[in-house]
Amino acid sequence: MDATEILKSIGALIFVLALIGAVAFAARRLEGFSKNLRGRVRDLSVVEQIGVDPRRRLVVVRWGKVERLLLVGGGSDLLLGERPAADFAAALGDETPGGSAP
Repeated sequence: MDATEILKSIGALIFVLALIGAVAFAARRLEGFSKNLRGRVRDLSVVEQIGVDPRRRLVVVRWGKVERLLLVGGGSDLLLGERPAADFAAALGDETPGGSAP
């Protein structure tokens, strides 16, 4: 193999990797776009998580207007508790209704 064949091979490899990256980027962008087209609002989110040990995690999941505390990993997953999800003002620590402090 001479230098021109090596350069052609490296150029082809770079082109293929760039093409794979462009397709992955487009797929991620179009996935979010298609969800918005259907008018769906994301209702499920992970609020917080913390590791208990190498296999288990405590996870707070918000689904609709309820937050649930889950212990996941290990032999089985457990629902430890649930509560109404805090609204945005309460999450910021503002206790007054209407969102303005005196």
